[in-house]
Amino acid sequence: MKKMKLAKISVLLFFMVVCTITSVAQGKIRVKETHGDLFEQKGRGFIDVVELPNGGYMSLSVGSAGGAVSIGSFIHFVQYKALYYIQRYDKNLDLVEQKQLDIDHLGKNLAFEKLVKFQNEFYVFSTFVNKKNKKKYLFYSKLNVEKMALEGSFIKVAEVKDPAAKTGYEESSFDISLSKDEKYMVVFGKDAEPIKKKSKSFFGKSSKQSKIGTYDFKFTFWVLDKDFEIVNYEKNYAVTLKESSDKFYVRDFAVDDKGAIYILGKNNVVDELTRAEVKSNKRATWVDINKSAFVLEKINSDGTTEQYITPENDLFVDMNILFDKKGNINLVGLNGEQVYAKLATTGVSRIVLDNDNLDEISNVNDNFTEDVLENVNDIMESEKAIDNMKNGNRKGRIQKKAKKKLAKMTPEEKAYFDIKKRAALNVNSIAFSGLDENGDAMIVLEEQHLEIVTTTYTDANGRTTTTTTYYYHYDDLIFTKFIGDDVVQNYYKKSFVSINAPLQKSMDVSLKDGELTVMTQGHIVKSDGDLTKVRDAELKAFSRSEKIPGMKRKYFTYRKTVNEDTILAPAQNGKKVVWYKITVD
Repeated sequence: MKKMKLAKISVLLFFMVVCTITSVAQGKIRVKETHGDLFEQKGRGFIDVVELPNGGYMSLSVGSAGGAVSIGSFIHFVQYKALYYIQRYDKNLDLVEQKQLDIDHLGKNLAFEKLVKFQNEFYVFSTFVNKKNKKKYLFYSKLNVEKMALEGSFIKVAEVKDPAAKTGYEESSFDISLSKDEKYMVVFGKDAEPIKKKSKSFFGKSSKQSKIGTYDFKFTFWVLDKDFEIVNYEKNYAVTLKESSDKFYVRDFAVDDKGAIYILGKNNVVDELTRAEVKSNKRATWVDINKSAFVLEKINSDGTTEQYITPENDLFVDMNILFDKKGNINLVGLNGEQVYAKLATTGVSRIVLDNDNLDEISNVNDNFTEDVLENVNDIMESEKAIDNMKNGNRKGRIQKKAKKKLAKMTPEEKAYFDIKKRAALNVNSIAFSGLDENGDAMIVLEEQHLEIVTTTYTDANGRTTTTTTYYYHYDDLIFTKFIGDDVVQNYYKKSFVSINAPLQKSMDVSLKDGELTVMTQGHIVKSDGDLTKVRDAELKAFSRSEKIPGMKRKYFTYRKTVNEDTILAPAQNGKKVVWYKITVD
C-alpha cells in the first residue's frame, strides 16, 4: 500500500485544481511573511518539518526509485522503492544541507511512518511488512539532528497482522500519542481486516486524520515509558458495555502523565443512522433507540478500568479528549439531531470528568446562536419568507411565492428546511479543540461537503461522453469557547473548492493567550479572547502576483504550525522549492 501512495504524490500535484471564491471577516490583522532562498529538493513531497533547538528547522521529504523501464521492444517493470531525504535550514529557512536518510534495516527497505519528538530527542518510526509471516512491524531509531543520520539500528516496538497487500483487506496501521509531560508514549495497532462494507466517501467517518478510527472494533496497544520499556499492553482489546452487544470503534485516544490510557469509543449505531436506505418509517429514530453515543474507557497501568458513558438519548456527532492542568478529562463534543438519514450538528458541549474515577464534575452545552446559523447556512430572504408563511405571515408578493414553494415540499424536504434554523448542516466533525492558559475549552468547526456533478455530452456524430467532476467544498468556520458555564460563539465566512482531489489538510490552528489563529486556504484568521471579533489577513505568498525569481509558478501542497506564532509552508514547482515563514503580530 505504501508503494502505491508514492505514485499518488505527483498525481495530486498535477491533477488537483483549486479555486478560492470568497472570505469575509470582521476586521484585519497584521501578518509577516518571509521566505528562504530557492533550492532544488530531493524527493517529490514533504512529509514533515520541525523547529530545532538551535533556532533552525529540519524537514523530511519522500521520493521513489523504480518504475517501468523500456528495454528494446519489452517493458521491464521495476518495483517502486521509497527514498527519504532530510533537509536542514537556518533560522531564515535557507537550505544548509540536504541528503538521503537511510532507513534500511537488516537489508530491508523500511517505510517511513512518523517523526516523533520524545524526551527532547527525535525518533524515526518506520514499518516493514513480512509477507511470509503476514505481519507488519513497527520500528524506531534515534535521529541525530546534527549529523542528519540515524544512530544505531532499528528496534522493534510493535506488530500487527497484515496479509501482505491482499486485495479485499483494509490497510493495517499504527498510531502514536504522547503524554503531556512526555513520560509515556502509547502505540495503537490495527490489524488488516476484510472489508465488510464500502468505505465512506469524502467527509465521512475519520479519526482526526488518524488511521485508527475505522469499522474495526478490536485493536492492540502498547504503553511505553521514557526508556521505551513496555508498562502496559493489551492485544485485541475492544471497548464494550455490560449486557450490551453494541460495538464501539476508537474515535480518539490519549495517555496521561501516570501512564493510564484513555479510549474514546463511538457507537457504530450512530453512523448507521446516516445510511442512505434509512428512513423514519423503516427504523427507530435516535430518541427511541436508548443507547449511548460515546464511551470513555480508562485503562490503568495495573489493568483496572473505569468507564464514563454519555447519557442515553443524547446524540453526539463527534467528541475529543483534552486534559486540563489538574489532570481532569475534558470531553468536548458536538450535539446532534437526527433528520431522516442525516445527522445535523446543533451545538457544542463540554463534560469535565475527575481523573481518578471519571465522575462527572460539570456538564455545559449550548445550541448554535441564530446569528451563527443564519450566516453559515446562508439563509436567504426567500427561505425567511417560507418561514414567515409557516408562522402565519401571509402578506406580500414574496410570501405568495413562498406558499407555492412550501406546498411542493415533501415531508423530508420540510424537515431539512426546518433543521437549518437549529443546525450547521455541513459540520460533522471537530476540526480543532484545545484548552487555553485559563483552562477554557475552545473548538473550531469547518463546513465541508462533497458535490458530485455528472455531465453527458453528445457530439455531431451522436457519440456521447460522460464526465464526473468532484467538487470538495471547504466553507465557513464556527468558533466556540467555554468560559465557565457560559459559551460564546462567532463565525468566519469563506468559500474554497478543490476540484477532483480533497485537500490533505484544510487548516492549521494554534492557541495562545486565549486567542485562536487559523491558517486556511490563502488567509490567516485570528479570534479575540472572548470571540467578539474574528479578523483575517490575505496571504501574499498564495497570490500569483507574488513572484519568486527562478520559479514560474508556485504550488502549496503542505504546511505546518511549528509553534504558537509560526506557520511554515513550502512553495513548489517541480523540484524547485522556497520555504515561507508566516508569523502573526
